[in-house]
Amino acid sequence: MAEWLKAAVLKTVRRKPRGFESLSLRQRFSGAARASPDLAALLVFPFLIALAACGHARPVRFGTFTGALPPTAIAVLMASPELHLGRQVAIRGTVVQVCQEMGCWFEVIEGDRRLMVDLQMGRRFTIPKNATGFTARVEGKLIRDEGVLKVIGEGVELSPPGTS
Repeated sequence: MAEWLKAAVLKTVRRKPRGFESLSLRQRFSGAARASPDLAALLVFPFLIALAACGHARPVRFGTFTGALPPTAIAVLMASPELHLGRQVAIRGTVVQVCQEMGCWFEVIEGDRRLMVDLQMGRRFTIPKNATGFTARVEGKLIRDEGVLKVIGEGVELSPPGTS
């Protein structure tokens, strides 16, 4: 639960005095009628829960992601890799597989084309192992390793499904 939500709830709930505590005389004998803080908590708490649930999840960035490069379609990279080999590229796709050892590589799919993103055994960063289904924007260098095209990831931005 968000810290501000806890603070809001705790401020509206009246504490019961313990055995060694007592209400001040002014509070005890006050003739002024006040609305019950318990009632206020019951009214405010569901509103705060609904408000927190409506919040938009922000993308999470790893490495040196800048967002400066426009994404190139994976199909374009695969159709003419010689134009992009050894150069900085940006791709965008859905994460379909993640290394379950430490999150040091993953695969993205765009349309029917898949491309591996190598994070070099986590030398700079790793991504969460449960990132499958997230939308990934990746910046890095396109290489060919043992005949397979890969992007050596230098920065990644992950967005939860349905928020990109």
